[in-house]
Amino acid sequence: MADSTVGDAIRDVARFMGMVNGQNMTPYSDDAAIMFLKRAHNMIKESSENDEMVLWRIRTLDGTTGKITELITDTEDWKDIFRIYHESMQTPMTKLSSYANPLTSTLLFGYRGLDPASDAGGAPGRGRYLVQFYPETLQGRVLFHIHRRIDWTNREEILPIDYDWHVYEAAHMWACQDGTNPIQIDNLNKLKTERKAQIMAKENSRPTTSQPNQLMPNDWWEADAPYA
Repeated sequence: MADSTVGDAIRDVARFMGMVNGQNMTPYSDDAAIMFLKRAHNMIKESSENDEMVLWRIRTLDGTTGKITELITDTEDWKDIFRIYHESMQTPMTKLSSYANPLTSTLLFGYRGLDPASDAGGAPGRGRYLVQFYPETLQGRVLFHIHRRIDWTNREEILPIDYDWHVYEAAHMWACQDGTNPIQIDNLNKLKTERKAQIMAKENSRPTTSQPNQLMPNDWWEADAPYA
C-alpha cells in the first residue's frame, strides 16, 4: 500500500529535512514532525470544504426540551458543528443571536451553542448535546455537519484530502523555521503550491449541486395572476 498514514508522513517529513534515525545519522523528533503536520493539516482543511473532513450525524429531537435524544460523541466543542439541517427545510438552521429572547416568542427557529457547564449530557467521554434547539417543542430529525478531527497519536490514521500535500506543507514549515538551504525551501514551496493546485482542480471538477435555490423550495405561495 502506498504511503498514506500519520506514521508514513512523520518519516517522509523527516527525510525531507535530512533527518533519519540510524547509526551516524542525525536523529529527529516525532513530536516536531507531528507539530508541523498538525499545522499543515489546519491550513489544508481550511482551503476548502472537503467531504473527508465532514461528519454527518442524524439525531432525533425529544420534542420537549429542545435537545436530541442521542448524544454526539465525535466532539465536545459545539463550534465543531458548522451546519445543522432540520428535516423540514432545505436550507441550514440559523444560530440564534443572544439578543433574541426565546421566552417571549415561540416563533424562533434555530439553535444556540451550549457551554460545557450547561451541557451535562453524560459522563466524560460519553457524548454531549452540544446545542439547544428552539422552539423547545420542535420535533423531527436534525442533521449535523461536524468538522472531523485527526487522531495524531494513532500512527495508522489515514491522512485525509491528500498525503503528499500534507508532507510538502509540513516539510516547508519546518525548513523555514530551521534555516535550511534557501534552494530547498523554494523547492518545497513549489511542490506544495503545485500539489495544492492539482488537488483543488480535481475537486472543483466534480459536478455538484450546492445551491438551495436549485432544489425544491421550502415554501410555496399561491397568488392571483395579475394579467389574467
